[in-house]
Amino acid sequence: MQIVGGVCIVAVFFFGTLYYLNSSDATSRDATRVANVRLLKSALDRYRVAKGRYPAPFPDNPVEDLKPALVDGGLLKSLPADPSDRVMRYSVGGGTEGKRYALKVPLETGDCVTGIGFEQSGWYAPAPPCPF
Repeated sequence: MQIVGGVCIVAVFFFGTLYYLNSSDATSRDATRVANVRLLKSALDRYRVAKGRYPAPFPDNPVEDLKPALVDGGLLKSLPADPSDRVMRYSVGGGTEGKRYALKVPLETGDCVTGIGFEQSGWYAPAPPCPF
């Protein structure tokens, strides 16, 4: 009976440690994604200052499609990579002026949306606004 109890304690400790490490990894991956989003938003803002609009036309594209505008345009050295190969999406609107955009961010707990002027657009609904 004592052996079974000892095995149970070891099993609980082992699986608890695995859960903690997985949770810690998820937090780390989301922290990387938040940093990536901030980097992209900064580059998009600099692009708008230089060009008077956000890169367009992109109705709903992977962020990698921004490479010609942001990387080749000298605003970023490279596009940031997702820590687990999830795909961030980019959409731009406001007619040909490109005055608003949205980034759909794949977090561990579900997708969220951030950007400029996306709030009433319906883009990427029902994803909530990002908390950052």
